[in-house]
Amino acid sequence: MIAFPQIPAQARPGLLRRVNRERVVRSLQTRGPLSRSDVAKHTGLGYATAVKICDSLEASSFAESCSGQQQNGAGRPGNFLRMSADKAQVIALALGPIEVRAGSIALNGAVTGQMEKSATPQNYASLLEQIIKLVKKLDQNTTANTLGLGVCVPGLIDSRSGEVKITPNIPSIDGHDLLADLEKLTGLKTKLTGVMESQFLVEQIRGQANGLENFALINYLGGLGAAACSDGHRITGARGMAGEIGHIVINPDGELCGCGNHGCLETQATDLALLKQVTKKLDREVSIAEMLEIQKNNPQLIATEVSRFLDHLAIAIALTLQAYNPSTVFLLGRFLENDAHCFDQLIERLPRFCLSPLLENCQVKLTRADPLNGAGLAIIEQLIAQLPTKS
Repeated sequence: MIAFPQIPAQARPGLLRRVNRERVVRSLQTRGPLSRSDVAKHTGLGYATAVKICDSLEASSFAESCSGQQQNGAGRPGNFLRMSADKAQVIALALGPIEVRAGSIALNGAVTGQMEKSATPQNYASLLEQIIKLVKKLDQNTTANTLGLGVCVPGLIDSRSGEVKITPNIPSIDGHDLLADLEKLTGLKTKLTGVMESQFLVEQIRGQANGLENFALINYLGGLGAAACSDGHRITGARGMAGEIGHIVINPDGELCGCGNHGCLETQATDLALLKQVTKKLDREVSIAEMLEIQKNNPQLIATEVSRFLDHLAIAIALTLQAYNPSTVFLLGRFLENDAHCFDQLIERLPRFCLSPLLENCQVKLTRADPLNGAGLAIIEQLIAQLPTKS
């Protein structure tokens, strides 16, 4: 069940119409294609209201008609509605310390076509140039109208201003107005989101968390971040920057972190941190793929490094459990997905670091929900929120 904001009795009609429209959009994104009567049933709206919103979304090209079958199997194929894939799209990018990924995103959040990748440039001007090149390529390879650009950034983003406060893993962005520069250079409405906000959206709308009201996510790929959902709503904090568990200092005399502090949890509990330790152990450059291959064929070679990594990732999970008390924790990363035995070892470690009542009835699962899709969903959400509301 997707929870929606409570509307005060004195709320302005325009606000109520925006919330009703959000209900319809989420229903189409998670369940579509749907008939208009199905939309009314799933959203709890009156039929006339549902039809009016559906017609408005279709008229503005955010939704499109398609054939379908009644969900109960009865009746003949009719005029169904889905979020646009043929008529409209957005472009999404996921910026990372190693590579930039880009894809065309249908308005239900699905990647359409081939994803593009390139190495992350080391300076800001080159990064902008690379982004523009990817956006142009994706825009030219489709007949759909590109409505906006969503960019997932591994850093702190002020949800009020859209300003990137700090990007420890891509320091070239610091001190620049990435949002303004991208809107100027692409001519597209642009939305910047943090990795965890992006991952939250795709997990809630298109992933395993669909229907869950209390869950948490931990991304341990390059950086370490968390996001949590309470009663259907993401816990954002005052300025949308909640969940930065990776920059909790656990050893003041430890390794220098990209944020400028020493001994942050992120320096020990990520795929990238483990890769650095393995590279140091073997005294040569090692790729992620090679590290995973070593763990598969010769695990004793890096057993000490892996054990330290699992301890610190267990601490990250315990922090998340004790802060948010979720029913399910989803983990996104490559190492555990590559080795089921290590995942079991991680779960066995949790009682050492977490209060036992918080572990009761809580599941820890792996996820493949891609923040790239979430960046697309974030700009879609913004564009729809900016549509006019008419009486």
